[in-house]
This record gives sequence, structure tokens and C-alpha cells, in this order.
Amino acid sequence: MKLDVYRLAYDCNKDLTLIPDLGEYFWDHFIGSSMKETWQPPQMVIEGKRRRIRDFVSWSAQAPVISEKTKRALEPLIRNDAEILPLGLLKGMPYYSINVTTLVNCLDYERSDVVFSADGSERIMSINRAFFRDNCIPPVPIFKLSNYPGDVYVTHPFVDAVLANNLKGAEFADPRVSPFAAILHGHTENVVEGVLGLPPRGQNGTPKRKKGSSRSTRGVQNRQEPVERPLEPDEQSEVTHFATEGRKMLPVGQEATSTEEVVRAIMERVDTFRAPGGLPPGIDLQQLILGLACLWAEQVRLSLGWAWVALTLPGEAEPRYALVSQDRTYATLPLYTFQRLLEEPDQDNTVLLLFHMLKEQRFSPSEPGQYKLVG
Repeated sequence: MKLDVYRLAYDCNKDLTLIPDLGEYFWDHFIGSSMKETWQPPQMVIEGKRRRIRDFVSWSAQAPVISEKTKRALEPLIRNDAEILPLGLLKGMPYYSINVTTLVNCLDYERSDVVFSADGSERIMSINRAFFRDNCIPPVPIFKLSNYPGDVYVTHPFVDAVLANNLKGAEFADPRVSPFAAILHGHTENVVEGVLGLPPRGQNGTPKRKKGSSRSTRGVQNRQEPVERPLEPDEQSEVTHFATEGRKMLPVGQEATSTEEVVRAIMERVDTFRAPGGLPPGIDLQQLILGLACLWAEQVRLSLGWAWVALTLPGEAEPRYALVSQDRTYATLPLYTFQRLLEEPDQDNTVLLLFHMLKEQRFSPSEPGQYKLVG
């Protein structure tokens, strides 16, 4: 079914990206009000300076970054609904940021999946799935929601202009499903609730099967032992992508080089984000879970030689992403661990403790091939 509204996203796996400030910058910038009279480009940290750079560059979900070519193509279309602000030179070429100023109050709260602040206020921290009230969206090419400026939404005139001008780096996601899912051009389908095996909010246990998946699980429910398979190339690519995104979530300017230092930085970030008001606007909770979990797991893999696999547990029909020891004595489910840590702030922060326990094998004895779950 053809959509009327898309969430603007970015295809940046192999691209130069900008690391967003996870402090207070986006609390009062790019929130729907005009900035052209007082605009001063912020300092930016560039990730992947040797990588390619395209027409859309990933920075923050609420502040699209575009090339000069994109500016020329889109400015006549969006000038009444957004400001195009000079951001600076990237690889010697001018780039700009779009400050969307048209705000729309059309969110259907009953059907949407909205995450509110843990302090009990009505402040929205993220929107996992957005549904809009019928006949409410005005005829504009680009807009934000008045009660949550963390995402940018576009309509067909915007999409058509991007495609007609062959602009690269943008993706158009179905806002009715979680971020990183159902990309218009058929890239990653249902990553959060399919490939990566992160359970939908409010459910526990088995993730949903990807629609149209050819990976058979017939008869697995009756098995008494875990079953693993290697990650497929698209799955391994997603793990690498989310680990890269996770590193961007670490404090800017903090040089974490060793695996121990990276894990300590992740632990500190978990504490920060779990505090009341600690999740900045424009940073989605599931993005945090995926990014920090994959980054943490990569430190385990690098330190211990463990391997990523898709692991189907006894009694379950669908696989989960797991790290397993070389002899398959132990296994851990990092996405579930980080989902619990970030969605249940009363839980102890065991990020560093679990890393040390894995390194020192401080667990009850098990046998090779048993896949004893730890963490």
C-alpha cells in the first residue's frame, strides 16, 4: 500500500557521518522555531573521514544534513516549511542542515507507540511507531510533530524531488513501524523485530518472524537443544552498522581505545540515559539498545574470540542474535541484556561486571555444546 507520509531516514552504512552532541544542544535547537537570525554552526565530530560522502549525511534525526546539490533541488519546494542553514565544509564541499519549522499536531496517541519521560511528565522521549489522525496532515512536503520534534516526516512531493534529482543517502521509512524498519527502497526489512531478534515493546520472548522470510523453523519448537546458524551477510552488516552507531553514542572527546575503556564508557552512558530526563530528543530508545548492545558485544568478540550467531533456543521458533564461546559452552544475548537495562532503570547496571565475568568465566560449570546462557 502506498504511504502518504514517510519518516526521513539515512542510508549511511558505508558513508562519512557526523556524531551528534548527546548533551543539551538538541534540547533547544532544531525544535521547530526559526534559527536563521541567530544561527551559529555547532562544532562537529566527523566519523569515517575516508569514507564516501553523499547528498544526505547522517547527523541527528531532527536535523537533516544535505549537500549543495540537494539544497538547490529542495529549497524551492520546502522554503515555506523549513530553513536551510549553512553547516560548514565536509571534504571541502559546503553542506547544510534543514531546520523544519512547520509543526503539525496530528499524532494518534491511541494507535501510536510513544515513550514518555520516566519522570512521570507528558514529555515524549521517542516515538517507536507513529500513526496520524485521519485527514489531519496538511499539504506540505516536510513537517515535524508539534509535541515531538525529534523526527522529520516528509510527503510525496519531497520523495519525488529526491528521486527525480537522483539524490543519494536518504531513505523513507514507514512511520508505523519501529526505526530501522521497512525502508522504502527495500534495504533492511523489520530489523528491530526480525533480524536482530529484539522483542517488541510489551512482549517478552520470541521476536516476530520477518514477513516473507525463507528461513525455515519448522519443528524447532520441539527441539530440546539450542540450534545455531551463522549470520547471513545482511545480518552481519547490520551488526557492524549498529556497533558503529553505538560508538557515536559515547561521550564526544572521550578517547576509548581498549575494549575495557569502551565497555566502561558504555556503562557510563547507560547510567546517563537511565537517569530521569537523560535521553536527549532525537535519540530513540531502540536505537540506543541496538547501538550500545552491538558495540558492547563487539568488545566481547574482540577480547574473547566469541562469535555472533543466530541462536534458536529450546521451545522457541525464531532465532535470537547471540554471542557464543568458541566451544559453545556459554552464550549471551546482548540485545536482551541492554533492553532490560535501558527499559528497567531499577535493574543494576551490569555492563562492566558481565564483561569481566565473561573474560574470567566466573559462571557455574557447563559442558561444550551446552550454550549455557549467561547475563
